[in-house]
Amino acid sequence: LQQDSGTYYQRIVNLGQLPEQAQIEQLQYEIAGDDGLSDFQRAALLGSLAELAKDWPTARSHYQEALATGKPGAASLRLPVVLMRQGRREQAYASLRAVQDNPGVSDEIRREAFRIEVQFNRVLRADAAQQDSVYRRALAYWPDAHDFRFQYAAHLFDQGRIEPSLAQWRDIIRQTPANAEALNAYGYTLAKDLDRPKEGFKPIRRAYLLAPGQGEILDSYGYVLHRLGRDREALPFLQRAMGLTPSAETAGHLAKVY
Repeated sequence: LQQDSGTYYQRIVNLGQLPEQAQIEQLQYEIAGDDGLSDFQRAALLGSLAELAKDWPTARSHYQEALATGKPGAASLRLPVVLMRQGRREQAYASLRAVQDNPGVSDEIRREAFRIEVQFNRVLRADAAQQDSVYRRALAYWPDAHDFRFQYAAHLFDQGRIEPSLAQWRDIIRQTPANAEALNAYGYTLAKDLDRPKEGFKPIRRAYLLAPGQGEILDSYGYVLHRLGRDREALPFLQRAMGLTPSAETAGHLAKVY
């Protein structure tokens, strides 16, 4: 059958489930000799195959060749990953930031570059200031990027910076009042971590009314009812939460109610 970049890429994905060197080499030969592919497509596909073979220098060369065609795309995101694999941390970060700060690149690609930097920082256990800067730079470009703001709030919370995390969740709720996940996180933090269940009840109830089928929200609702001394009301919510998304935390809440 006639091949194109899409079918080649799907074959690479399928091959990735159980990579064999002979099959990788055969596919490399096919792609390299296919005149129907553009220079960009050929270089990007060969870069993906080199990654599959864990041949990082060759992958880096192919991705740089793809980017030299002037078509920023997935290759601009894979290059920093390959650089990091080679231990070239400064180059990897510089490559990501070049994508993040380039208005000529699509927002989708630029946002993904920020997500990759977050992942790098987690793996390398970067200090708090470095991790904060990624979220702040992303939010400076996209103040209404609720996924970044939610991750930033969770990051602040994990570091024990409760009040700053609450401020981020409040921003999300102000921008999107029907954001059930933010309402739930905000209310649960008030109820449990700041020991203010009366204040936490209202946002958690709003979250429940918006998303009554989410196990995490059912758990929060049952927990805050328990904290308010309303154990008989709390019980069915915690039982449903345990049935939908069983967890040690929900089990603990349910045990307290019992």
